[in-house]
Amino acid sequence: MLGALAVTGASQIRGELHRFDPVTAVLAHVTMMQDLLTVPNAVNVLWTLSYEMAFYLLVAGMFAVRRHERSVSMVLILVAAGAVLGALGPLTLLTGAVGVPAATAVTAVAMAAAIGSAYLSKPFLRCAGALVGAVLALALVVGNGRLSPWFGLSVLAVMFTGTMLYRAEHGQVRWRTAAPVCAVVFAATVAHGWWHPEEVEGGPLAWTVSLVLTAAAFAAGMVTRHRRTPGWLARLGMMSFSVYLLHPLLLKVSDATVGRWRAYDNPLPLAVFLLVLLPVCWATYRCIEAPMQRKGRELARRTASS
Repeated sequence: MLGALAVTGASQIRGELHRFDPVTAVLAHVTMMQDLLTVPNAVNVLWTLSYEMAFYLLVAGMFAVRRHERSVSMVLILVAAGAVLGALGPLTLLTGAVGVPAATAVTAVAMAAAIGSAYLSKPFLRCAGALVGAVLALALVVGNGRLSPWFGLSVLAVMFTGTMLYRAEHGQVRWRTAAPVCAVVFAATVAHGWWHPEEVEGGPLAWTVSLVLTAAAFAAGMVTRHRRTPGWLARLGMMSFSVYLLHPLLLKVSDATVGRWRAYDNPLPLAVFLLVLLPVCWATYRCIEAPMQRKGRELARRTASS
Protein backbone atom coordinates (compact mmCIF):
# COMPACT_ATOMS: atom_id res chain seq x y z
CA MET A 1 0.00 0.00 0.00
CA LEU A 2 2.81 2.36 0.88
CA GLY A 3 4.44 1.68 -2.48
CA ALA A 4 1.26 2.52 -4.34
CA LEU A 5 0.79 5.67 -2.32
CA ALA A 6 4.37 6.71 -2.92
CA VAL A 7 3.99 6.25 -6.66
CA THR A 8 0.79 8.30 -6.85
CA GLY A 9 2.29 10.97 -4.64
CA ALA A 10 5.62 11.14 -6.45
CA SER A 11 4.76 14.07 -8.68
CA GLN A 12 3.32 15.95 -5.73
CA ILE A 13 6.46 15.69 -3.57
CA ARG A 14 9.21 15.47 -6.20
CA GLY A 15 10.06 19.14 -5.85
CA GLU A 16 10.26 18.91 -2.06
CA LEU A 17 12.38 15.75 -2.06
CA HIS A 18 15.20 17.13 -4.17
CA ARG A 19 17.27 17.74 -1.02
CA PHE A 20 17.13 14.08 0.02
CA ASP A 21 18.65 11.08 -1.69
CA PRO A 22 16.20 8.29 -2.60
CA VAL A 23 17.61 5.91 0.02
CA THR A 24 16.96 8.40 2.82
CA ALA A 25 13.44 9.14 1.58
CA VAL A 26 12.59 5.43 1.29
CA LEU A 27 14.18 4.57 4.64
CA ALA A 28 12.29 7.38 6.36
CA HIS A 29 9.00 6.03 4.99
CA VAL A 30 9.83 2.39 5.71
CA THR A 31 10.44 3.25 9.37
CA MET A 32 7.28 5.42 9.20
CA MET A 33 9.19 8.30 10.81
CA GLN A 34 9.27 10.55 7.74
CA ASP A 35 7.16 13.34 9.27
CA LEU A 36 9.55 13.56 12.23
CA LEU A 37 12.59 13.43 9.98
CA THR A 38 11.54 16.45 7.87
CA VAL A 39 11.08 14.18 4.85
CA PRO A 40 7.89 15.11 2.92
CA ASN A 41 5.10 12.54 3.24
CA ALA A 42 4.39 10.58 0.07
CA VAL A 43 0.72 11.22 0.88
CA ASN A 44 -0.40 13.63 3.56
CA VAL A 45 -2.29 11.12 5.74
CA LEU A 46 0.96 9.27 6.40
CA TRP A 47 2.03 11.96 8.88
CA THR A 48 -0.02 10.32 11.63
CA LEU A 49 1.96 7.09 11.28
CA SER A 50 5.11 8.88 12.47
CA TYR A 51 3.45 9.73 15.77
CA GLU A 52 1.98 6.25 16.00
CA MET A 53 5.45 4.77 15.54
CA ALA A 54 6.87 7.18 18.13
CA PHE A 55 4.26 5.88 20.56
CA TYR A 56 5.22 2.26 19.83
CA LEU A 57 8.90 3.06 20.32
CA LEU A 58 8.20 4.72 23.66
CA VAL A 59 6.15 1.71 24.78
CA ALA A 60 8.99 -0.62 23.72
CA GLY A 61 11.44 1.51 25.68
CA MET A 62 9.22 1.32 28.77
CA PHE A 63 9.07 -2.46 28.43
CA ALA A 64 12.87 -2.54 28.14
CA VAL A 65 13.26 -0.85 31.55
CA ARG A 66 10.21 -2.61 33.00
CA ARG A 67 8.18 0.55 33.43
CA HIS A 68 5.46 -0.41 30.98
CA GLU A 69 2.79 -0.43 33.69
CA ARG A 70 3.36 3.23 34.52
CA SER A 71 0.74 4.47 32.06
CA VAL A 72 -0.72 7.05 34.46
CA SER A 73 2.67 8.58 35.19
CA MET A 74 3.54 8.68 31.50
CA VAL A 75 0.27 10.42 30.61
CA LEU A 76 0.75 13.09 33.27
CA ILE A 77 4.39 13.65 32.30
CA LEU A 78 3.45 14.13 28.65
CA VAL A 79 0.62 16.54 29.52
CA ALA A 80 2.86 18.58 31.81
CA ALA A 81 5.70 18.65 29.28
CA GLY A 82 3.26 19.74 26.57
CA ALA A 83 2.08 22.63 28.74
CA VAL A 84 5.63 23.75 29.48
CA LEU A 85 6.76 23.53 25.86
CA GLY A 86 3.56 25.24 24.73
CA ALA A 87 4.53 28.17 26.91
CA LEU A 88 8.09 28.22 25.59
CA GLY A 89 7.04 28.23 21.95
CA PRO A 90 8.63 26.40 18.98
CA LEU A 91 11.93 24.66 19.65
CA THR A 92 14.84 24.35 17.28
CA LEU A 93 16.90 21.80 19.19
CA LEU A 94 17.05 19.39 16.28
CA THR A 95 15.24 21.00 13.39
CA GLY A 96 18.30 22.83 12.15
CA ALA A 97 20.38 19.65 12.28
CA VAL A 98 18.04 16.89 11.17
CA GLY A 99 16.63 19.15 8.47
CA VAL A 100 20.03 18.89 6.78
CA PRO A 101 19.97 15.95 4.34
CA ALA A 102 23.13 14.33 5.72
CA ALA A 103 21.90 14.53 9.32
CA THR A 104 18.48 13.26 8.26
CA ALA A 105 20.10 10.27 6.57
CA VAL A 106 22.14 9.43 9.69
CA THR A 107 19.07 9.77 11.92
CA ALA A 108 16.97 7.62 9.60
CA VAL A 109 19.63 4.89 9.64
CA ALA A 110 19.84 5.09 13.44
CA MET A 111 16.08 4.79 13.74
CA ALA A 112 16.00 1.84 11.33
CA ALA A 113 18.73 0.12 13.36
CA ALA A 114 16.85 0.72 16.61
CA ILE A 115 13.64 -0.71 15.17
CA GLY A 116 15.49 -3.62 13.57
CA SER A 117 17.11 -4.55 16.87
CA ALA A 118 13.77 -6.04 17.95
CA TYR A 119 14.60 -9.03 15.74
CA LEU A 120 18.04 -9.70 17.22
CA SER A 121 18.58 -12.87 19.21
CA LYS A 122 20.44 -11.32 22.16
CA PRO A 123 18.09 -9.75 24.74
CA PHE A 124 20.66 -7.11 25.71
CA LEU A 125 20.84 -5.80 22.15
CA ARG A 126 17.05 -5.80 21.86
CA CYS A 127 16.73 -3.77 25.06
CA ALA A 128 19.46 -1.36 23.98
CA GLY A 129 17.79 -0.84 20.62
CA ALA A 130 14.42 -0.26 22.29
CA LEU A 131 15.90 2.40 24.57
CA VAL A 132 17.69 4.13 21.70
CA GLY A 133 14.51 4.12 19.64
CA ALA A 134 12.44 5.52 22.52
CA VAL A 135 14.87 8.33 23.28
CA LEU A 136 15.30 9.22 19.64
CA ALA A 137 11.54 9.16 19.01
CA LEU A 138 10.82 11.47 21.94
CA ALA A 139 13.61 13.83 20.90
CA LEU A 140 12.21 14.02 17.36
CA VAL A 141 8.66 14.71 18.61
CA VAL A 142 9.89 17.49 20.88
CA GLY A 143 12.52 19.12 18.72
CA ASN A 144 12.07 18.10 15.11
CA GLY A 145 8.41 17.50 14.37
CA ARG A 146 6.52 19.35 11.69
CA LEU A 147 3.95 20.00 14.40
CA SER A 148 4.62 22.04 17.51
CA PRO A 149 6.01 20.14 20.53
CA TRP A 150 2.78 20.62 22.52
CA PHE A 151 0.82 19.10 19.62
CA GLY A 152 3.08 16.08 19.32
CA LEU A 153 3.14 15.49 23.07
CA SER A 154 -0.65 15.84 23.19
CA VAL A 155 -0.95 13.13 20.53
CA LEU A 156 1.27 10.85 22.60
CA ALA A 157 -0.62 11.68 25.81
CA VAL A 158 -3.92 10.68 24.18
CA MET A 159 -2.37 7.42 22.97
CA PHE A 160 -1.01 6.59 26.42
CA THR A 161 -4.44 7.40 27.83
CA GLY A 162 -5.61 4.41 25.82
CA THR A 163 -3.01 2.17 27.50
CA MET A 164 -4.12 3.53 30.88
CA LEU A 165 -7.74 2.62 30.13
CA TYR A 166 -6.62 -0.83 29.02
CA ARG A 167 -4.92 -1.32 32.38
CA ALA A 168 -7.97 0.00 34.20
CA GLU A 169 -10.09 -2.51 32.30
CA HIS A 170 -7.79 -5.30 33.53
CA GLY A 171 -7.70 -4.11 37.13
CA GLN A 172 -4.13 -2.76 37.02
CA VAL A 173 -5.22 0.86 37.46
CA ARG A 174 -8.13 2.07 39.56
CA TRP A 175 -11.00 3.62 37.65
CA ARG A 176 -11.15 6.42 40.22
CA THR A 177 -7.62 7.27 39.10
CA ALA A 178 -8.10 6.73 35.39
CA ALA A 179 -11.28 8.83 35.07
CA PRO A 180 -9.84 12.14 36.38
CA VAL A 181 -6.65 11.62 34.37
CA CYS A 182 -8.77 11.26 31.24
CA ALA A 183 -10.51 14.52 32.14
CA VAL A 184 -7.14 16.25 32.61
CA VAL A 185 -5.89 15.06 29.20
CA PHE A 186 -9.09 16.16 27.49
CA ALA A 187 -9.12 19.58 29.18
CA ALA A 188 -5.43 20.18 28.50
CA THR A 189 -5.74 19.19 24.83
CA VAL A 190 -8.75 21.46 24.32
CA ALA A 191 -6.98 24.31 26.13
CA HIS A 192 -3.92 23.95 23.92
CA GLY A 193 -6.08 24.53 20.85
CA TRP A 194 -7.42 27.80 22.26
CA TRP A 195 -3.97 28.76 23.53
CA HIS A 196 -2.40 28.29 20.09
CA PRO A 197 -5.29 28.91 17.65
CA GLU A 198 -2.96 29.57 14.74
CA GLU A 199 -1.60 26.01 14.97
CA VAL A 200 -4.88 24.07 14.77
CA GLU A 201 -6.58 23.57 11.44
CA GLY A 202 -10.01 25.15 11.30
CA GLY A 203 -9.48 27.18 14.45
CA PRO A 204 -10.04 26.38 18.13
CA LEU A 205 -13.79 25.82 17.82
CA ALA A 206 -13.35 23.14 15.15
CA TRP A 207 -10.54 21.69 17.25
CA THR A 208 -12.82 21.48 20.30
CA VAL A 209 -15.74 19.97 18.38
CA SER A 210 -13.43 17.34 16.86
CA LEU A 211 -12.12 16.37 20.28
CA VAL A 212 -15.60 16.23 21.77
CA LEU A 213 -16.85 13.98 18.96
CA THR A 214 -13.79 11.76 19.25
CA ALA A 215 -14.21 11.44 23.00
CA ALA A 216 -17.92 10.70 22.57
CA ALA A 217 -17.20 7.98 20.00
CA PHE A 218 -14.62 6.40 22.27
CA ALA A 219 -16.97 6.61 25.26
CA ALA A 220 -19.70 4.91 23.23
CA GLY A 221 -17.25 2.16 22.37
CA MET A 222 -16.34 1.70 26.02
CA VAL A 223 -19.99 1.53 27.09
CA THR A 224 -20.85 -1.09 24.45
CA ARG A 225 -17.56 -3.02 24.59
CA HIS A 226 -19.15 -6.12 26.10
CA ARG A 227 -21.97 -6.30 23.58
CA ARG A 228 -21.84 -8.38 20.43
CA THR A 229 -20.66 -6.39 17.43
CA PRO A 230 -22.58 -6.96 14.17
CA GLY A 231 -20.47 -8.82 11.63
CA TRP A 232 -20.63 -6.11 8.97
CA LEU A 233 -19.53 -3.48 11.48
CA ALA A 234 -16.66 -5.65 12.70
CA ARG A 235 -15.48 -6.11 9.10
CA LEU A 236 -15.55 -2.36 8.55
CA GLY A 237 -13.45 -1.92 11.66
CA MET A 238 -10.92 -4.53 10.57
CA MET A 239 -10.34 -2.83 7.23
CA SER A 240 -10.46 0.73 8.58
CA PHE A 241 -6.67 1.09 8.36
CA SER A 242 -6.77 0.17 4.67
CA VAL A 243 -9.55 2.71 4.16
CA TYR A 244 -7.44 5.35 5.86
CA LEU A 245 -4.39 4.67 3.71
CA LEU A 246 -6.03 3.94 0.37
CA HIS A 247 -8.75 6.58 0.13
CA PRO A 248 -6.22 9.30 -0.93
CA LEU A 249 -5.01 6.99 -3.71
CA LEU A 250 -8.54 6.51 -5.02
CA LEU A 251 -9.21 10.25 -4.69
CA LYS A 252 -6.19 10.94 -6.89
CA VAL A 253 -7.52 8.50 -9.49
CA SER A 254 -10.94 10.16 -9.27
CA ASP A 255 -9.43 13.64 -9.65
CA ALA A 256 -7.48 12.53 -12.71
CA THR A 257 -10.50 10.93 -14.40
CA VAL A 258 -13.81 12.54 -13.43
CA GLY A 259 -12.50 15.57 -11.58
CA ARG A 260 -13.17 16.80 -8.07
CA TRP A 261 -16.73 16.40 -6.86
CA ARG A 262 -18.58 17.65 -3.79
CA ALA A 263 -20.78 15.18 -1.92
CA TYR A 264 -23.24 17.82 -0.76
CA ASP A 265 -24.00 18.76 -4.39
CA ASN A 266 -24.46 15.21 -5.65
CA PRO A 267 -24.20 12.14 -3.37
CA LEU A 268 -23.99 9.70 -6.30
CA PRO A 269 -20.20 10.08 -6.85
CA LEU A 270 -19.66 9.44 -3.13
CA ALA A 271 -21.74 6.26 -3.35
CA VAL A 272 -19.72 5.07 -6.36
CA PHE A 273 -16.49 6.01 -4.57
CA LEU A 274 -17.44 3.87 -1.56
CA LEU A 275 -18.58 0.99 -3.76
CA VAL A 276 -15.08 0.91 -5.26
CA LEU A 277 -13.10 1.76 -2.13
CA LEU A 278 -14.58 -0.73 0.34
CA PRO A 279 -14.07 -3.93 -1.72
CA VAL A 280 -10.50 -2.87 -2.54
CA CYS A 281 -9.79 -2.22 1.14
CA TRP A 282 -11.28 -5.56 2.15
CA ALA A 283 -9.03 -7.27 -0.40
CA THR A 284 -5.92 -5.47 0.88
CA TYR A 285 -6.86 -6.41 4.45
CA ARG A 286 -7.33 -10.09 3.59
CA CYS A 287 -4.31 -10.35 1.26
CA ILE A 288 -1.80 -8.00 2.90
CA GLU A 289 -2.69 -6.86 6.41
CA ALA A 290 -3.97 -10.10 7.94
CA PRO A 291 -1.13 -12.32 6.54
CA MET A 292 1.52 -9.81 7.65
CA GLN A 293 -0.03 -9.63 11.12
CA ARG A 294 0.17 -13.41 11.39
CA LYS A 295 3.79 -13.40 10.23
CA GLY A 296 4.59 -10.62 12.71
CA ARG A 297 3.12 -12.56 15.61
CA GLU A 298 4.98 -15.68 14.51
CA LEU A 299 8.25 -13.76 14.29
CA ALA A 300 7.64 -12.22 17.72
CA ARG A 301 7.11 -15.68 19.23
CA ARG A 302 10.32 -16.96 17.63
CA THR A 303 12.28 -13.95 18.89
CA ALA A 304 10.87 -14.27 22.41
CA SER A 305 11.74 -17.96 22.59
CA SER A 306 15.30 -17.50 21.32
